[in-house]
Amino acid sequence: MVAINRHTGKVIQDEGNIPASLLTTIQNLDVILSTPIKTRWFNRLFGSRFHELQDKNIDDLFELLITSETSLAIEKFEPNVIVRHVALNKDRALEGEVVVNIHIFHIPLNRYITIENVRLF
Repeated sequence: MVAINRHTGKVIQDEGNIPASLLTTIQNLDVILSTPIKTRWFNRLFGSRFHELQDKNIDDLFELLITSETSLAIEKFEPNVIVRHVALNKDRALEGEVVVNIHIFHIPLNRYITIENVRLF
């Protein structure tokens, strides 16, 4: 299956030692996590609820909500990965930027991968 880069319009191809399937998955995760629920016309449940968490106090409950919403959204809409762990970068959260590291098992590549510094909002 051919995938298109949503920013350039070009076909996604291997980049050095990074396979195209992983680049496609990373793009899919970006779309899932950056799309607010109820904004897709044909799939109103697609996306994540991060927009509801903006301007909340950064505490243990906030961390739980961010990590669980990240895991749930990915597991619901990206069949090529299994989420193993999501970690909130608390230092950057205190600066007003919500960033997570996502540890996944990438099924097509049959290996564990960490995607670092995923900016949620």
